[in-house]
Amino acid sequence: KELENLGRTREAVVLSTEAAKRQMARYYDWNVERDQLNIGEYVLLANKNQTKVLPVTIGPFRVLSAVYFHMYWLAEPGGTALKTLVHRDRVQRAQVDGELKSYWYHPTKSELGGLRGE
Repeated sequence: KELENLGRTREAVVLSTEAAKRQMARYYDWNVERDQLNIGEYVLLANKNQTKVLPVTIGPFRVLSAVYFHMYWLAEPGGTALKTLVHRDRVQRAQVDGELKSYWYHPTKSELGGLRGE
């Protein structure tokens, strides 16, 4: 009788684990940004060092290339490539008309230092 109860318990655990996997996959798929960025597009980068006075986004930056796992190489408006990869979750599209020569907001050296690898 104990072995029979153990078998039922094991089966219940397997079923609940499979249900939890499906629920986590649904939640992940719902939250993930599936929108791919094209090379040459301009994006705004989320400012993770943001305080009350600083803007929420920095940029715009130009997309140089797409790498694996939704990661992108970005370039500053002057054309200098950033030394760090940026995930898609940290950027949003920017509406830019024509060619861009400078930032909309001029970030401090400390804000760009990590991105430039300094």
